[in-house]
Amino acid sequence: MVRLFSECAQVLVDKLDEEEARASVVDMETLFCSVSLDIIGKAVFNYDFGSVTSESPVIKSVYSTLREAEHRSMSFVPYWKLPFADKLLKDQVLPSLPPALPPSLPPYLPHSLHFSRS
Repeated sequence: MVRLFSECAQVLVDKLDEEEARASVVDMETLFCSVSLDIIGKAVFNYDFGSVTSESPVIKSVYSTLREAEHRSMSFVPYWKLPFADKLLKDQVLPSLPPALPPSLPPYLPHSLHFSRS
């Protein structure tokens, strides 16, 4: 487990070194979330998201879902249950699956999509 943390931390340090060489501003919260996701992905699912080094459609979907869950948890009115909400509100449209999904994920997606619609 310590090796896993060390490997993921090294990827983060390498990314920060690259950003420092370009003298660019870095959003540390995003990078910490990315390295956390990479650690969880490797430790729990044996899957390398590589979210520190590249932007993945899977990661975009995860963050989009988490933002929507946060928004719904703070809403007083369950507007997403209204008829035609998916037509009126752009966030309610179920996005099509990205074409670049890894082959190990699709068997799990229909189950996940079933729960996201309820």
